[in-house]
Amino acid sequence: MVASFWQNKDWQCYIDAAKKIIESRQDITFLAVGNGPQWEHYNRQVKDNEREYIKMIGRRDDIDEIYQICDLTVLTSTHGEGISNSIMESMAWGVPVIATNKGGTPEIIEDDMNGKLINEQTSDEVSRMITSLIDAPIKLAQMGKNAAETIQREFLLQRMTDNYIKLYKEICK
Repeated sequence: MVASFWQNKDWQCYIDAAKKIIESRQDITFLAVGNGPQWEHYNRQVKDNEREYIKMIGRRDDIDEIYQICDLTVLTSTHGEGISNSIMESMAWGVPVIATNKGGTPEIIEDDMNGKLINEQTSDEVSRMITSLIDAPIKLAQMGKNAAETIQREFLLQRMTDNYIKLYKEICK
């Protein structure tokens, strides 16, 4: 998960999902990337014996390199945000995203095509989604390819600028 450690990000759900998964398997490493006023609170929740699999790495300037080593990313929010930069960055690197089905997220994530939308935001549901994708590497790779194509097709700066200019011209006729 790459996000601020603020109340509107549901870090509790993400950490609880990670803990559920590492109880039964040790082939997944979870990264918690970001900073904010609640970072210490969540860092204290990870026990010493869990730190091998749940890494609270805080704020990073090498986020592009981090995306390149990830199989997928997760963004749980308690509110509907616009289109998240972290979702777009992840997808641009060909990394599918599991994210809350609120706000602008469904405008970029097409469920089961380039990512997964969380409808029932519980740690059980998020852990199920994570493991089902990790256990389906061909599907995961296709979703990553689709994610990168979505960004290329819909969200490049030039494409968005062209669309705004076109809309402006239509409105001003």
